[in-house]
Amino acid sequence: MLFRSSFPMYPYPIHDTQWLAQRIADPHAVYLGAWHGDELAAVGVAELDGENRNAEMTDFATDRRFRGRGLASLLLARLEQQSAALGLRTVFSVARAGSAAMNVPFARTGYAYGGQLVNNIHFAAGWESMNIWHKPLC
Repeated sequence: MLFRSSFPMYPYPIHDTQWLAQRIADPHAVYLGAWHGDELAAVGVAELDGENRNAEMTDFATDRRFRGRGLASLLLARLEQQSAALGLRTVFSVARAGSAAMNVPFARTGYAYGGQLVNNIHFAAGWESMNIWHKPLC
């Protein structure tokens, strides 16, 4: 439900519970959540590439009631720690250029801006540009 409320439309089937359950069970994906009691307040994902020793930080979503509390940055730090513990060397993200809420955590936590992919992905509102962020872990 958190993904559905955060992303009415998404480039892949993140709203399909069966697809999502398979992704969560995938050993190449780490899903972390921030909880408020029994409510999922925020989620973030690291897609691990052990062969190339990197991880993509992706699919961050925060319940509207919990935004502005730094939960994305907290999840990002934990995902980086887990990636480093697995021997990965680099983390990166491709974040919606028009979303300050998703770009600010990367800028504040030591990621370098790597450029922009102009109009390269289609969301509900149409084509959007994506910012590339990257950070060495060692």
